[in-house]
Amino acid sequence: MGGVDYVRAYSSNLGTVLWDYNDITILASPGRMAVRANGNVLITDTVFNHIVELTSAGSFLRIIGGAHLATPGSLLVVP
Repeated sequence: MGGVDYVRAYSSNLGTVLWDYNDITILASPGRMAVRANGNVLITDTVFNHIVELTSAGSFLRIIGGAHLATPGSLLVVP
């Protein structure tokens, strides 16, 4: 309670944090996640009702849906 939600990528052996993302002005309540074929990460946000796309290195790329989604609860990526 009262903490910050992070999206975090780990190495394949889970021993090393590769990157963190925690901008609460864009991603206040991370939900479901999926990885696109190019390695980019999609994360639903249930506060702002949009999807955030991060690069494979954990940098912000764009917002998808712009508050037009109604509490996104699932995410499916089709290559």
